[in-house]
Amino acid sequence: YLHRLRLNLGVEPRRWLKFFFQVQDSRAPGYRKPAPSSAANSLDLRQGYLELGDSDTGSWRLRAGRQELSFGDERLVGPSNWGNVARTFDAAKLSYSRTGVDLSWFASAIVEPVNGRFDHPQTRNKFYGFYSSFRDVIEGSDIQPYFFWKTELRARDENSRLGDLDLYTYGLRAAGKLPRRFDYGLEIAFQSGHAAADSIRAWAGHWALGYSPWKDKRAPRLAGEYNYASGDKGPGDGRRGTFDQLF
Repeated sequence: YLHRLRLNLGVEPRRWLKFFFQVQDSRAPGYRKPAPSSAANSLDLRQGYLELGDSDTGSWRLRAGRQELSFGDERLVGPSNWGNVARTFDAAKLSYSRTGVDLSWFASAIVEPVNGRFDHPQTRNKFYGFYSSFRDVIEGSDIQPYFFWKTELRARDENSRLGDLDLYTYGLRAAGKLPRRFDYGLEIAFQSGHAAADSIRAWAGHWALGYSPWKDKRAPRLAGEYNYASGDKGPGDGRRGTFDQLF
């Protein structure tokens, strides 16, 4: 048995100035003690940020503080709200929006939940990125190119040598409608960089095709999906081929 309580407070003294706070209490009474941090984290600040910019009439917004990061359909970056604790970042995020275009730049550190203590960010590990969305460049489709950069100060290669990690992820997601009530989704991502002395070369893909036999949106929809991620070809060869699913 798990339960989770969230209390939210939003303050908007001006149309261009907003504050948001969220406290969360996650419990796992059924676990043998101690419960893992993914299941239990007693009363703590989950989100607390300042946002500058009018989201209704302005094009630019800046959000700074503890917040969720969510991009695309969350295959690589998302809060994972299906978990009892879920994920947040201490981040600064700059966004630009106009008709048909959304752009986001961010710099962040993931927040590590620690039950019974105030959650702190992992400042030795950073996560940066750019995510974009272009609607109707292809009629009925949303095209989303992106780039993520994950860093760690302490990483081990396949031979247990210590060093740092620089992981670069380049990707493209597309989703939309097709003729005759078909729809599709696809995403492909490539990774490069290094983990200590090891080089990184990995990739992953997602392909989905759906069909709605009836026009009524409440009717059943049929769908098929295939996913693939590369793995490592050999331990100790100095090349890391396992795809990192990020956050």
